[in-house]
Parts: sequence; structure tokens; C-alpha cells
Amino acid sequence: MNNTLKKDVNITVIYNRTHQIMGNTTVREGDVLNLTCSVDSFPPSLIVWSKLGSDTNLHSYSGSARLVIENVKPEHSGQYICAVTYMNNTLKKDINITVIYNRTHQIMGNTTVKEGDVLNLTCSAESFPPSVIVWSKLSSNTKLHNDTGSATLVIHNVTSEHSGQYICTVKHLDTAVPSYVDVTVTWHTKIQNGSGCVLQSEGLTCVCISEGFPLPNITWPLLNHHTEYSVITSVSNHTVNSTVSLTVKNHGNSTVECVSNNGNGEVRENLLINNNLSKKDEPSSGLRWQFLEIIIAFLIGAVLSSGVCFLAKKCYRKEMTSSGHLNDTFVMLTRPDDPLIYDGQALQNNQTLNSNSGTKEVEYATIDFSLLKTKPARTQESTKTEYAEIKRIIKKEQVDDDGDDGKMLEGEMKHCEPEKKEGEDEAVYSTVNDIIDDN
Repeated sequence: MNNTLKKDVNITVIYNRTHQIMGNTTVREGDVLNLTCSVDSFPPSLIVWSKLGSDTNLHSYSGSARLVIENVKPEHSGQYICAVTYMNNTLKKDINITVIYNRTHQIMGNTTVKEGDVLNLTCSAESFPPSVIVWSKLSSNTKLHNDTGSATLVIHNVTSEHSGQYICTVKHLDTAVPSYVDVTVTWHTKIQNGSGCVLQSEGLTCVCISEGFPLPNITWPLLNHHTEYSVITSVSNHTVNSTVSLTVKNHGNSTVECVSNNGNGEVRENLLINNNLSKKDEPSSGLRWQFLEIIIAFLIGAVLSSGVCFLAKKCYRKEMTSSGHLNDTFVMLTRPDDPLIYDGQALQNNQTLNSNSGTKEVEYATIDFSLLKTKPARTQESTKTEYAEIKRIIKKEQVDDDGDDGKMLEGEMKHCEPEKKEGEDEAVYSTVNDIIDDN
């Protein structure tokens, strides 16, 4: 019997290969995480995805398992585990997932500090990988401070020069993002040089210059006692200029108080009063000097003119005297019963008037020089010259019975004729003395 019997035998080979994880372990925030864990084995292995520190199974499958997370976030970063169970035997393999992200950086600290205090500013940025942070000041290339993740800028004993704009630059991978912050240093108000007061006539002007930040407010306690005044205020940068003008009649004080306050402190200063003219008054003072010079020049001119007129008049009289006008005959009008000298009469032959004729009442003589007679040409040719000298002394007389005032005139006339000399012209000299005596 040649019968052949066949029987199939199913042979199963049990094996298990090492499982593998494929996928990108580094993703950016918002992208998709896609990981695959697989193992070649028979019977197929059971694969389970989980995250370290969590009991929740993310995904399970036999033979091969994919882990997919869309729109990943920083919290998706961490260690993930792929567990392969084969024939009651479990093998685990982990993988580290990194999510790249960069949050907006922040600056913390007080950006307004008082002069002399400490400036403390911290710039931090939450990111992965950690960012490099650099502190700098605007318009300056100097790096003040740099660090990773977080950087703190510290400046001790700040001054007004530290005020300005500071920059925090966050460098993350291939990007650099700057952030700006304004630092303000406040300082106590100060009253600057150049403040003072000027008192001129009845006007008082005071100027107070104060510097500070914030801008100071200037007040004048003196104005509490006045109702009429003017205040002019001007501002330049951190400086305030206050000018007050008022009218005062009697200002007994030698100083005026200026008060400056900017919230950080108050400063009071007594400003000295200067009685001299300020520079603004110098032009009007010059005009007054010019006006005074004109008056002085006018007075000097008047005095010189008067002197010139006097000298001219004197010279004219001298010229008239030398021209012979004194040879003219005086016309004297007296009472007929007591003549002193008649018109044109000259004393001759050494004859004198009778002084014993007694005191006679005399009427005042009126002399009108316009009635003087000029000598004819033939008379002026005479070489005979008469000289007359008249002397009068007038004294008070008692009032007579009729109430009229009177004066007594006694005249003495002396006539002398000098001896003739040969070769000389005959000259007659006559002296008339009018003497008035008290009765």
C-alpha cells in the first residue's frame, strides 16, 4: 500500500523587535506634534502613549501607535513614554518633547525715583530656549546689563542725568524685540542765582528763578498784603521764572520772600532788594542825563550871552565917552529966584557961588537928555575944553506941614581956572558939589 498521508503543521515563531519612535521632538508653539511608536513582533504588541507624571493614556493601539497633538502649547513640552507590551512583557521607551515659544517680555520696577534713591528695573521674558536680555540707554551704545531669561538694572544714588529712555532688548533665537521705558528722576526744587529785587522810585520788581521736577510752583507771600500787582511766569525745560511788579510807597523791609514748591519739598528764600537801577532802566537814565546836559549847556550859553552883552555895553559907553559927548551942556531947571547955573553958563574968573545965601527950598530938576543941544560945528572947533564934575548926596528930609515930602539941596559950586602955559590951549575946570544936609 503506497498511501501517503500529509498533515499541515502551523508553526508560529514568536518574536519581538525593538520598538521605535519616529517624529520631530521639537516643535514651535502652535504647530502640530506628530509622533509614531511602532514595534515589529508576533503576536502584535500592545502600544500605549503616556506623558511622564500623568496617569492618563493618550493613545493605545496594537502594533503601531501615533501620538498627534495639534496647536501645541508650552505645557505640551515634557517627557512622553511609549510602552510596548508583548507576551506579558512590557518594554518602555521615552522621548523628550520641546515646545519653542517666546512670551512678551515685561519690565517691572518704579520708573520714577527721587534724586539720591536707587533705580531698580527688571526685564524678564518667558521663553524657550531662554532669551538673552540686554539693558541700554537711548542714544548710548553702552550695554548697562545683560542676562538670560531675566535682567535687572540697578543704579545707586541717581541724579537728574539718569533721567531718560532706557531700552530692554530681548533676543530669542533669530529675533530681537526691543522694549522702551522712560525713567524720570525727580528732585527737590532749588532757587537759582539771579533771583532778586529792584526798588526804583515807587515801583518794586522782583524775579524768582526756581528749578525742579516736577515743575515748581512759585508764590509771593508779599502779595497777600497788596491788591494791585502783576505776575509774569515763564517756563523753560525744568526752570520756572516768576516776575512780580507792584507799586509801593514805603517798603521798610530789605528783603522779599520767594516760596517754591514742587511736591517733593518746599524752599523759601529771602531776596535782597537792590536800590540801584536795573539794566532795563539804563536807557531812560541816559535820556535824563542828555536832557540835563542840554539844560546845563543852555544855562552856560545864557551866562556867556549876558557877559558878552555886558562887555559890549561897557565898550559902547567907553566909546561914547571918548567921542566927546560929555562936552554937551546940561540943561538944569531951577527956580528963577535962586539959580544955580543958567543954560550954557560956565564959571569964569575964579568966581564961586555965594555959599552964604542961605538954605532955599529947591524943586527937583527934570533932565531930559533928548533936549540936550549939540554944539555947532564952529563951537566944536574951539580948543577950549570945559570939565565938569557933579557929585550928589541925597538924604531924607522931614515931611513939611502940607504933607509933601521935600529935600533940601545946597549946592556949592567952585570954579577954578588953572594958569595958562605958553603953547597950551586954555582949559576951564569946574566942580559942582550938591550937598543935602539934614535940617
